[in-house]
Amino acid sequence: MQTTSNTLHILTNFNKEHNQDLVSVGNVHIEPMAIYSKKYKSLKELPDNAVVYASTNPAEVGRFLSFFTKAGLIKLKDGCEPCNCWIKRHC
Repeated sequence: MQTTSNTLHILTNFNKEHNQDLVSVGNVHIEPMAIYSKKYKSLKELPDNAVVYASTNPAEVGRFLSFFTKAGLIKLKDGCEPCNCWIKRHC
């Protein structure tokens, strides 16, 4: 198993911001993602402009942006990799 690109992105940014040279010493098992709804039985049932809630934890953002993109639920700006994107908050 390899270190996720999101983890490497966070490590690289930390090293740059703190003038460090930390390296990965091991890999972590990544649990599968799940989506739950009382109203919809599948992602295909979501209406246009549906509101979903997801973690804003930096270690998880890339995973769910990638998942939502591959599922056709969202589009990222051209050239934006899921692990390098941040969510625009509408709170």
